[in-house]
Amino acid sequence: MSWSTVRVLPVTIVLALCAATPVTGDEPVAAEIAGTAEAVAVATLDRVRTFVGRYEAAVNRRDAEAIRACIDGEALIDRAQHGIELTEEFRRGFREGALQGFDWGASLVAGLGQGGHYKLLRVERVNGEFHALLRLVSDQGGVNYHDIEIAPVAAGGFRIVDVYVYLSGERLSDTVRRSLEQFVAAMQEGDKAYVEAYSKIGAMAQLMQSGHFQEAMDLYALMPESLQREKMVMILRVQCATQMSDEVIDAACTEFRAAYPDDACVDLLTLDQQIVRGQWDQARATLMRIKAAVGPDGYLDDLIANVFLQEGRLEDARAAAMQAIEVEPGLDGGYWTLLELAIRQDAHGETARLLSLLESRFGWTFDELATAPAYAAFVASPAYEQWVSTRRVTSVEP
Repeated sequence: MSWSTVRVLPVTIVLALCAATPVTGDEPVAAEIAGTAEAVAVATLDRVRTFVGRYEAAVNRRDAEAIRACIDGEALIDRAQHGIELTEEFRRGFREGALQGFDWGASLVAGLGQGGHYKLLRVERVNGEFHALLRLVSDQGGVNYHDIEIAPVAAGGFRIVDVYVYLSGERLSDTVRRSLEQFVAAMQEGDKAYVEAYSKIGAMAQLMQSGHFQEAMDLYALMPESLQREKMVMILRVQCATQMSDEVIDAACTEFRAAYPDDACVDLLTLDQQIVRGQWDQARATLMRIKAAVGPDGYLDDLIANVFLQEGRLEDARAAAMQAIEVEPGLDGGYWTLLELAIRQDAHGETARLLSLLESRFGWTFDELATAPAYAAFVASPAYEQWVSTRRVTSVEP
């Protein structure tokens, strides 16, 4: 068998799992990002934070080369292969092909899109291992979380050796491992259709990331059923379905739940379906479970606030928005939710204050606000005239 088929395994997996304010100033080159420590023995949490901060900045700059320099692909692939019975020739060929094709940097940049953002939430040491949790919000509004495992290296500095991807509910090395095991089993059982169709997964992921959702689903339909039921493929199908009709979303989510009912990724995958269908109780419960798994996150708090808004529970929405601001004051979502509340309740003074704050702190402009129907009552109020005359004055936080 050609190693091109084997090589597609890790490439495909990375493409599938990446689908969800840049730091300014003089940034280090890729080599500096990957190795800035004096010695492994004096590794500290502060230095790990510095490494992760530079990784975060590289992602937000869309600097695929700098991201690549932070990843220890060899450690990840070796972990994925460990304990699997393979011929030495296959193991060597897979490792070689994987290291040539594995490109977390390019896939992560593609998953973000032009308007997406990568945000470091926290760094901690757990059972002697360094971990950092980062939030990925794509330019299409999808959310994912990466718990990266960081290890010191012999030459000094740090590398990312594995990534727990919340959208898949498992470590990247485990995803590669499971797919490799299934691929090897298909070869041993003579499932030629499965083996030959495997390259379609990468093509499906690329079609999805380029916005060709129907074409991606058409490609899914051509796969043998044994490959369609693979977890990674079903995740891709759900992600495509969220950009299509309610019927397509329902079918993809229902089949995923039936195949993997207790999987940790079900909540992130099915949240869009609940929101699109206006199932606010379910969406709120789903968000609370995600929050329990992720921990403090202003973005999730603001999503919860918006669900409360849809339900007409305005005071609960206010409390959730204030929580979002407290947890993450640099995120504008909570302020927008408070603005929506002020408009709904004809709180014109509060509306003026929040508009000024969004302009001064986040750079939003409201030059055409006077013609916006939602602001008609505010525009007719004395608070509007005062705001117009003083709109460049810096506001105070709520």
